[in-house]
Amino acid sequence: MKRLPPAKTSLPVVGLALLVINGMLLAPSLQARPRLTLSELDRNKSGKREELFSKWMSGSDLGDHVKKSGETPLYVEADRKGQMRAISVAEPAAGYYYYFRMSEDGLMRYHERFSKEGYRILTLSEDRDDLYSAVWVEEDKYEKLLPLLKNLGISPAEVKD
Repeated sequence: MKRLPPAKTSLPVVGLALLVINGMLLAPSLQARPRLTLSELDRNKSGKREELFSKWMSGSDLGDHVKKSGETPLYVEADRKGQMRAISVAEPAAGYYYYFRMSEDGLMRYHERFSKEGYRILTLSEDRDDLYSAVWVEEDKYEKLLPLLKNLGISPAEVKD
């Protein structure tokens, strides 16, 4: 019996493991993640912001402060010691998500989750430890909050695909 030579292929083997489930080709490492840009602060309006910032406190204290005050953070920043402060609005937290000092992977996981739920990232800051603090809001709140951010010299975070 004569053996056939191995089939020739025009596609090089690149060593990438692909997963096929129910006929769908999945390559998680090739899925593009959106790029998020940080909120920028206008130095000319720093006085307005300083009047509205909470005092510096730990993340758990800031969380407690938010719950007790009934206010919701619009912008959060952290220092190297892990202390945080926020500019908040007197609104209940319904329609908002906020997380402090998370890794880039954590940020992207939350962003993906909240985006699927119809939330939009409003503000994003990064501390010197490469940890992120972010606020997501429902779409209808986003448009209403933009003039307030502009007045305070805070640009909204942007998503670039």
